[in-house]
Amino acid sequence: MTAVIFVGSAFYFLQKKSVAQSLCVQTAVRLQTALGESMASLMQLNPRAAALRRERARAERALRLALRSGNPKAIAAAKALRYAVILAQYSHRARQLTILRRAGLQRSQATRELTFRSRKVRQSGLISQSFYSEALAVHPVPENSLTPSYVKAQPFANLQRHRFAFQVDLKPPFFPVDWSLNGFRQNSECIVTLSQENTTWNARILAASAASS
Repeated sequence: MTAVIFVGSAFYFLQKKSVAQSLCVQTAVRLQTALGESMASLMQLNPRAAALRRERARAERALRLALRSGNPKAIAAAKALRYAVILAQYSHRARQLTILRRAGLQRSQATRELTFRSRKVRQSGLISQSFYSEALAVHPVPENSLTPSYVKAQPFANLQRHRFAFQVDLKPPFFPVDWSLNGFRQNSECIVTLSQENTTWNARILAASAASS
C-alpha cells in the first residue's frame, strides 16, 4: 500500500509541477504578446507625431511673423492655423495615451488571470514583478512635447521583463491525514520579455524554472 502511494505521489508531483510551470509561462507569454501588439501600435504613431511637431513649429513661426507684421488678417490666419495644429496634436496625444493605458491594464489583467487560473494548483505567495515604471519600457522624445515620439528605454530587454513567481502545495489529496510532507512545496518562476524583429514584437522566454523546497 505504501509503495502504491509513493508511486502515485511521484506522478502527482510531476503533473502538478508541469501544470504550475505551464500556467506561469503561458500567462507571461500572453502578457508580453499583448504588450507587443500595444508596442507596435504605439510605434506606428511616431511618424505622425513627428510631423505634427514640425507643423507646430511652422505654425509658431508663422504667428511670430504675423505679429511682427501688424497685419490683422495675417495674425488671424496664423492664429487659426496654430489652433488647428494644436487640436490635431491633442487628438494624436489621446491616441498615444490610450495605448499606454491599455498596456497598463494588460499587465494588471495578467496578474489577475494567473491568480485565478493557478488556484487549481493551490498556489500561494504570487509575485508579479515588472522592471520599469510603465508596462511598456519606452520614454517620450522630446519629453515636453505635446506629441512626442516614443523610443525604447535601454537596456530594453531587461527593462521590459516581467516575472511571475509563486509556490505550490505538492501534498497529494490521497495522502493519509497523519502523513506530512514537512512543508514540501514547489517554487515556480518564469521571466519573459519582448524582442523586436523589424516592426514585429515577439515574446521571448528568459527563464522558466520549478524547484522544490
